[in-house]
Amino acid sequence: MNKVNINSRLEGRRASVFVRNLNPMKTFALLILLPLAIAVSAPRSFAQSCTSATCTAASPSESDFLAALPSSSNKNATVVVTIPSGTASWTSQINYSVPSSVTNLTIQGATTVNCSGTAGAAGYTCTASDSTVIEDAYASNNPPLVITLGGASTHFRMTGLTFQGGNIGSSSYNKYNCIVNFSGGSQNFRFDHSHFNNDTYTPAASSSMVRIGGSIEGVMDHNVVDLGNNSSDANGFQTFNDIGDSIGNGDGAFVNPTGWGTSAFLFMENNQFNGGYPNDCTVAGRFVMRYNTFNGASTTVQTHATKSDAGSIRGCRGYEYYHNYIQNPYAEGDAAGGSKGGPTLFWGNTMAPNAYYRYWAGSTDRETNSQTETATPNGWGYCGTAVNSNGVGSAWDGNANGSTGYPCLDGLGRGQTPQALNGKNLPSRLNSSTNTIAWPHQLLEPVYMWGNSFGSATLAIRDSGTTQNVDIFVDNANFNGTSGTGNGPLANRPSSCTAGQGGTYYTSPTGSYGVGYFATDANSGQGELYVCTATNTWTAIYQPYTYPHPLISGTSSSGNPPNAPSGLSATVQ
Repeated sequence: MNKVNINSRLEGRRASVFVRNLNPMKTFALLILLPLAIAVSAPRSFAQSCTSATCTAASPSESDFLAALPSSSNKNATVVVTIPSGTASWTSQINYSVPSSVTNLTIQGATTVNCSGTAGAAGYTCTASDSTVIEDAYASNNPPLVITLGGASTHFRMTGLTFQGGNIGSSSYNKYNCIVNFSGGSQNFRFDHSHFNNDTYTPAASSSMVRIGGSIEGVMDHNVVDLGNNSSDANGFQTFNDIGDSIGNGDGAFVNPTGWGTSAFLFMENNQFNGGYPNDCTVAGRFVMRYNTFNGASTTVQTHATKSDAGSIRGCRGYEYYHNYIQNPYAEGDAAGGSKGGPTLFWGNTMAPNAYYRYWAGSTDRETNSQTETATPNGWGYCGTAVNSNGVGSAWDGNANGSTGYPCLDGLGRGQTPQALNGKNLPSRLNSSTNTIAWPHQLLEPVYMWGNSFGSATLAIRDSGTTQNVDIFVDNANFNGTSGTGNGPLANRPSSCTAGQGGTYYTSPTGSYGVGYFATDANSGQGELYVCTATNTWTAIYQPYTYPHPLISGTSSSGNPPNAPSGLSATVQ
């Protein structure tokens, strides 16, 4: 298995990729924040690590935090680590692996987060007490806290903590590798009722808060995420979770089905994001953003593309974005959300008036002139022969149309690949079925949008080969089954419908995906998406996953986490 090596390909890289709008008077920038190197340092000494089922740190300091973590000799399957109130500056890195004997670990601080109002609607707010504060004062581009979790059946929860920028001593450091970095395979991950604050770095630094890697599934909920004002390029939660990738570089995640409506995503729900860029996604990551409030974000959702600048890794695998409330108290922004490729379900969101000029903008980097592509085999190459008049194109793409290269590998609306790539680094990257650089017959899984309330905001698609009603189906208030996506009661769904294009380059998992209709009263009122897979044939393909996420339990009506254990005696050895 040749897993992704972010260090070797992305060290020191960061780029801003601009998406040019249909309206030349306005410019929309999706800031791409590529990860920097992650230090894989030897674990710190754990001579005083806890061997009990309940462990209490003396303070939030690094040494006391370390002393409270369960050691490899801890034989308790369930361990609760309590971090008391206080503020501590961390100046080095903790690199910790959860012992295999500990299958259920909770790390809980004293910070509380109180949320009021209806999640995903106007008036929803969350405030944090900042009782247990950990400051990132690590004079490095690397994260101060790296945690490796166990396998799929293990449980992990981190709650009640405040992570914020500290004094890093130099403006030459950035924090794109996050303050907290997770890897591993846990499918029961929860990070909740915490506060993340980019605004307190000295000197000021752009950063990312939390990175989720490996094959981690779970939920991040009831958090307050402060990322700066509208000009900040700080990231909130990065999803680099190539779930189910047994090949490497994200290739295994693309061979597997997208998994709409299942637990195989990282869920972000009931959070409040203030400013910046709330998310980031690459390495075939998958995420769901739902029932959040966004205040003044530069753009509320974004993804990375598969492109030469990122090396051998694949771009974001796919995402769902629904029932979010979007407002922008600053000058009108350009687009509330966007994508650089892959399938997307974008529905049921509400945007305050005049918040953004566009509600969604999409482009495939390799089919634009926003950057310089490296030709194969050392890079992915341009999609098509027309970009920058390069006249070359790439065999990785479908090339049904030579000038545009359409369909582009991992382009907008492209999902599962029946033929797997081999997971190796460029220039050894090949199609495993042909043992050559060749189009893997990637399935058409269109971007579907429906039921959104965005006023006069519009849509921007930059790709010359990407077209509506083939690759992207958008809200259609007058839906009659011929174009776009409709929504309403199942009884109002038209009996006739238009299927998508068939053939080598258009084949979809259950036929040829065409127009869509979301039946709001189906699935016990949670709704269900039907798509037209053949003329006048509707096929159900999606039901929203359980809300709240099943890992969210034990919270009070105010949104606080459970009270910290009391009356406990901890033995620190």
